[in-house]
Amino acid sequence: MSKRKITDFFSQNKITKTSEPQDSHHDTIDTDLDELPTPTYTKKGKEKRFYNKKWENDFPWLFFDVQRNGAFCKLCEKHAVNDSVLLTSTGGVFIKTPFNNFKKALGKYGKLNKYNDSASHIRSIEQERLTLVFSKNPVYCQILNQSSEECKINRKHFSLLFRSIYFLAKEEIAHTTKYEPLIKRLIMKSSESFESWIVTNSDRSTYISKATASELLCCASEILCKKLNNEVIGKKFSLMADESTNVNNKSELSICIRFVKNNQPVEQFIGIRDLSDTKAHTIVNEISSELTKHNLSYQNIIACGFDGAANMSGNKSGVRRLISEKAGREVPYIHCRAHALSLALTR
Repeated sequence: MSKRKITDFFSQNKITKTSEPQDSHHDTIDTDLDELPTPTYTKKGKEKRFYNKKWENDFPWLFFDVQRNGAFCKLCEKHAVNDSVLLTSTGGVFIKTPFNNFKKALGKYGKLNKYNDSASHIRSIEQERLTLVFSKNPVYCQILNQSSEECKINRKHFSLLFRSIYFLAKEEIAHTTKYEPLIKRLIMKSSESFESWIVTNSDRSTYISKATASELLCCASEILCKKLNNEVIGKKFSLMADESTNVNNKSELSICIRFVKNNQPVEQFIGIRDLSDTKAHTIVNEISSELTKHNLSYQNIIACGFDGAANMSGNKSGVRRLISEKAGREVPYIHCRAHALSLALTR
């Protein structure tokens, strides 16, 4: 048997190059381009790591920026780009700094899963959700589109509160101390729907505190004032006022007017004012403030009526004289018939 040379072993494995056609237009490649990895990579020694478009199916927020050569989060790039604390703690990866360590991208503890579950990313998702909601249905539209049935229920039960405080005011019962017991012991027990409404609104407000009672009275006063202002615009009127001392030993001035409405005389209480003293100038100043509040002018006053005290009826320096000066003419003064009768009975 003849000996073989070592070169004989290599001659059998010699590769013969065959020429391939240069025209590639005749080749048909049936490949889904979206499944191919993006031809961008990072080098780890001689190893290449590619960004894969399939990752975007599992992480819809992910996208690759060719110019910046890395992956980013489209949501955090929009909502967290100005969060200096976050950018400092994370280095701004996926936000301002491109992520390109694709070797550690996948897996249970991979960078993509960790970022997807991070608190900052979840905040960005919530902000994007709210942005979409408000763009389709702004806040003011949500308020205006409140259920009409809910509005009816609120008005129905709130009217019970108003009637309760109105009852206390008319009966001259202290609303700051009796309003809450009235609601709890009478109204809530007589109406199951009202009681459930109070319980439902308990997290926001129960509407049974003395602060609510005072506010309801102020609202009623404002509505009545507006109604009165519309009735007396441009009308002639007569003025009545009387000073008294309350239980706290403080002076108060009650002011009423009398005017014609629908061909009938009408007397209307317009306000009560605190007095620092009972001098004529102080009283006139308070009267002027109240008339201005109701758009009433001294030019339309036709008469005034007070008691017979010197500070009120004095012809030289009393309230009647100061009112005439403000009106620019002599305003008739009428001694209050109730005070005159009281004087007659006590003498």
